[in-house]
Amino acid sequence: MTATVFSFYVAFVIAGQGETIVERAAWIILFWAVFAYLAMPRLNQIMTAIYVPDYFMGRTRAADGVLGDPVNLAVRGSESSIHAVMQAAGWTLADPVTLGSSWRIVLSSLTRRSYPAAPVSPLFLFGRMHDFAYQQEVDGNASQRHHVRFFRCPSGWILPGGHSVDWLASGTYDRAVGLSLFTLQVTHKIDADIDVERDYIIATVRHAVPDVTVDVIADFSTGYHARNGGGDRVVTDGDLPVLELGGVVMSTSVATQPPVRRRDISARPPAVLLAAALSVVSTVVSTGQGVYELVTEDPVEYLGIPDATGAQWARIAAIAVVVLLAIGLMALAYLTYRGRAWARVAMLGLAAATLWSHVGIGENDRATLGDLAIDLAIMYALTSTSARQWTGELGVRRGERWDVPPIAMTPPLPGGHFRVHFHVRRCGMRTMSYTESRARYAEVLDAVVNDREEIVITRSGREPAVISGRHNLKNSASPVSARRLLASIDELESGEGRERKLLT
Repeated sequence: MTATVFSFYVAFVIAGQGETIVERAAWIILFWAVFAYLAMPRLNQIMTAIYVPDYFMGRTRAADGVLGDPVNLAVRGSESSIHAVMQAAGWTLADPVTLGSSWRIVLSSLTRRSYPAAPVSPLFLFGRMHDFAYQQEVDGNASQRHHVRFFRCPSGWILPGGHSVDWLASGTYDRAVGLSLFTLQVTHKIDADIDVERDYIIATVRHAVPDVTVDVIADFSTGYHARNGGGDRVVTDGDLPVLELGGVVMSTSVATQPPVRRRDISARPPAVLLAAALSVVSTVVSTGQGVYELVTEDPVEYLGIPDATGAQWARIAAIAVVVLLAIGLMALAYLTYRGRAWARVAMLGLAAATLWSHVGIGENDRATLGDLAIDLAIMYALTSTSARQWTGELGVRRGERWDVPPIAMTPPLPGGHFRVHFHVRRCGMRTMSYTESRARYAEVLDAVVNDREEIVITRSGREPAVISGRHNLKNSASPVSARRLLASIDELESGEGRERKLLT
């Protein structure tokens, strides 16, 4: 919330900068960048967390939580079969979103040059980003293209109505480049009739691979008029075609794309690297300025100490304090870079305190405005979803998550009862969000029972919980206690248990 408030504050402070027309124009552009790419997305994220339901409704979600493109296609078949038929139909696998690919698509759209593998913006379903996307450029123009994102369905998950599919997809047609209605960001604008694009995808696949069959789930969702995450109008009849790829035998002459590279969840997010780098640079610059002033200025006047000898010693002490503080701040930045959760929280506290100290800066105080911008960037980077998830996962693996309660729950026992036992911290546990665990509940229980995994379920605004199987009782208590617990469980499951009243 603090970052959101200050992003609006910085935006409007920037809007008042500049003296000449040229300067004002430059500052207005910077105002738009802060407003569109920092303030509005974070405000949308807060608001959608309040009013958008957190369950499957046939719509994807944008990165800021706004409802994205509708789900309008499903697939039964393997990932390799999807790659094979899409390539055979003349579709190109989209590049992942990186700084380089993002800059390239901007240049391609402005210069109207071809970029056949241009990335698509991330959309989310089941609490995670699309697995991969395919596209077709139109007349070599990167601003116009057919594209479809594919989302792997959780194991054991079924569609409303009892239908089982392996993949869901969202296909739309980009007609131009424009500004988002909700954030004013530069984005692709889609054609309203998404059913036309859905039918085009099916037609290209069936033309290239006639063995592909289609099963239509009529009235999967009520036909409706709505808007996607960019504010574009959307119209659909609500039907959901299902491509059947299970029995398709592809010719060996059809080339296959290399395996899609998955994001390594243990990889350090760019946001963490950015925050650490900004913190180090800011510390070095401010420390250098402070030490330079202490060394070059007259200590009697600068420090206000009349005694010359005392002023000299005070200057030495002040330089030592400044250097020690700088070392401490850089150590904090390094620990944040290494994924220490407490260091990330400490850096957020320092950034917030610095931001509040800058309230009421003058319109022409450019140096203070620069400091404010740096602290805001650090706060935004460290409060990003990727930074929070990454530090949380590393903390669990290191056994540092003191906020994880030592409670574990097994699958239901006969009679619908659950067994709960205490479990001391353990490293290497798998972590997933509450939304993802609910969508993949059958897979979670299979992993706990069959693979003997322990899974940490994170919950927004609440303490995480750990799901663990019966086998872990041996590791979570003393040998004597474990034997007693297991014997009691066997007795209960054999029907020999006795009910007792709890002492109050």
